[in-house]
Amino acid sequence: MDLNPLFQSNLERHQATLQLLARRSLLCVSARRLMIGHLHLLLEGVLSSLDGATTEAAGLHHLQQRVPDLVLVTESLEGGTGMAFIRTIKQRYPHLPCLLLLEHETPDVLQEALACGSDGICLERLVGRGHIITALKAILDGGIYMDAPLLPLMRQGTSSSVKEDRAPLTPRERDVLGKLVEGCSDAQIAAQLFVSVETVRTHMKAIRRKLGARDRSQVILIAVTTGLVRWQKGTGQNHETR
Repeated sequence: MDLNPLFQSNLERHQATLQLLARRSLLCVSARRLMIGHLHLLLEGVLSSLDGATTEAAGLHHLQQRVPDLVLVTESLEGGTGMAFIRTIKQRYPHLPCLLLLEHETPDVLQEALACGSDGICLERLVGRGHIITALKAILDGGIYMDAPLLPLMRQGTSSSVKEDRAPLTPRERDVLGKLVEGCSDAQIAAQLFVSVETVRTHMKAIRRKLGARDRSQVILIAVTTGLVRWQKGTGQNHETR
């Protein structure tokens, strides 16, 4: 068996990851000390700074000292969960990109991951297949990401939380929603639909109200899980959420 293509693919993924993270600051919060140590070895000299913590309290302490460009969190922490940690920091730093690595694949775990406000959700078992690169590109550009194999679980867990008696969307609201899921900003939606940005924002407010969504990211998740908008094929999506 010729392993050269496999080695070349892994090398290209590694180089792409290094380019994405070059001169950025990273906080890794995980119960897996070996993971933190491996990141130090892998990214030494690439990142402008790399802090590691195994508990929520230690992670929050690092954030008080310096807010990084990216937070990488695993599902399990020492004495807590990554979802609880992300929920806490999103209340203080709502625009701080957070990538969550899930170990367990159950509807309950995914529902908690969606609710905590993480910008990206990856399965740990898929990280070595290059999905982490797509996820990093998405969330560092201000978008959201989720591994495609999680979609069936997301449908199971999220659809039940959507209001059953919600008002139907108007045709124009559906147009706006479709463009949002494609990754368009308000300005891009306005240009493509030949309306003003203010009109797009008005439609977005109505969509959030009707779907019972707290923000644009949840609008996208509800739209996809309930079938309002079709999820595009691929390992994940990069959606503009600002």
